[in-house]
Amino acid sequence: MDEEEIMMLSIENGAEDFEASEEVYEITTDPADFTAVREALEAAGLEFLEAEVQMIPTTTVTLDENGIEKMEKLIEKLEDLDDVSNIYHNWEE
Repeated sequence: MDEEEIMMLSIENGAEDFEASEEVYEITTDPADFTAVREALEAAGLEFLEAEVQMIPTTTVTLDENGIEKMEKLIEKLEDLDDVSNIYHNWEE
């Protein structure tokens, strides 16, 4: 399949955004449409490097040096907790 066919198949099945680079395609969907898009692409014979639901911030913030230091400490402490499996933030790194 060429890029345009993959893009159209993705959009027809609920994808919101499609980005192409030299070696991969990045497809963004609403979490409710994720399974339908993934299954349609799998049925077309495509393989995935990664296929998962992720939190993507709609706005980001820039931190000063003090804020960066605090954020890194917070993330480090959260990663040490057994009950925490994922950490999401809107810090523009």
